[in-house]
Amino acid sequence: MQTRAVSKNDEWVINGRKQFISNGYDAGLYVVYANTNPKVGILQGTSSFLVPRDTRGLTVARCNETLGGRFMNNGEIVFEDMRVPADHLLVEGEALGKAGVYFQPGKIIQAAKNLGVGMRAFELAANYVQTWRPGSKRCARCSTAPRARSMRNLPKRTRSAT
Repeated sequence: MQTRAVSKNDEWVINGRKQFISNGYDAGLYVVYANTNPKVGILQGTSSFLVPRDTRGLTVARCNETLGGRFMNNGEIVFEDMRVPADHLLVEGEALGKAGVYFQPGKIIQAAKNLGVGMRAFELAANYVQTWRPGSKRCARCSTAPRARSMRNLPKRTRSAT
């Protein structure tokens, strides 16, 4: 995790960036995960903060284009010396371990979405291959229909052998 938070006086100073944040382009309030203790690793050294969109130092850099998931945008958020009051700290030190329970359903939803997009892409590709015509002829290499027609023309004893 590249985003870091350092405690100074009665506030936290956060620097870094987050990419592919669900609803990041439209949200008015963010839960930001930042490394507060790099010495102990990501699970024990990550804290979470509640950050309003209008906080100085928070910039929504862009809205990423998505394929198949247009119902929810995802954005890139940049933190440059963003100062957050100490009372905006939600969980200190174990935020990722505690939040892991909440992230699991999101992974299942993402997998289902990806499966749906893949199935639709397969259906469209199969339909294209079966109906594609170079010039005015049907593409014989791309379809089983020419083989089925040619088998109807075979004598009966040859047909049963195949």
